[in-house]
Amino acid sequence: MARIFVVNDEADLLDLVGMVLEAAGHEVVTRTISSDVVREVEERRPDLVLIDLIMPGMTGDQVIAELRARPLDVRILAMSALVDGRARAMRAGADAFLPKPFDADAVVRYVDDTLKRKPRERSARA
Repeated sequence: MARIFVVNDEADLLDLVGMVLEAAGHEVVTRTISSDVVREVEERRPDLVLIDLIMPGMTGDQVIAELRARPLDVRILAMSALVDGRARAMRAGADAFLPKPFDADAVVRYVDDTLKRKPRERSARA
């Protein structure tokens, strides 16, 4: 079992992903606002952050870059429907990318695969 933060401003998608990951045995914390995620990750130390790139306020790639600038041992799985989503996520420091739309099996598979990886190193900006 892993502790997973899921961050997405779409409540229906957030609920679905949360239920699927809980059914797979994970402890899930969901957030619809990205602005406090960095602080919460520092405090609660999840194993993985699953975050949408398109968020109001602080974007997902900004959150990823902020997380990578800190001494955290966390895996990051970005998700998006953007054409350039994978490139943006990887540039920001994500470990993996989940393209939207996706089904429940894909979420579990991508989360499990990402959890097996060693988290990326902190960014050079740190």
